[in-house]
Amino acid sequence: MKIRLKAGRVDAVIAAFTPHRHRDEAVAKCIDYFTANKAQMQYDKYRQQGMQIGSGVVESAGRQIAGLRMKRPGSHWSVTGANAVLAIKCCLTNHSWVDFLHWKAQQAVAA
Repeated sequence: MKIRLKAGRVDAVIAAFTPHRHRDEAVAKCIDYFTANKAQMQYDKYRQQGMQIGSGVVESAGRQIAGLRMKRPGSHWSVTGANAVLAIKCCLTNHSWVDFLHWKAQQAVAA
């Protein structure tokens, strides 16, 4: 099945699972997921464009952005403090500081 998915043949995967839908709820959930997300599962086209299709890049970024900052020796964080620092760190990394300041201003007005 993995080979079919990487080749962009989501319909073939759905067709292979469909006869077994009634046997197991997990199979039915997989079929529903594949059907609902077909447009996002064109992995062959994404790879041709040089895009990553795995989660490793995102997981690594999470470790780099959040993990290294939050797990420094001697660091102790409250949940509120950790969320605030991570929000700022993500905004700086994504070059979206203006968006963050706009959101923060809206929060102040709402309070």
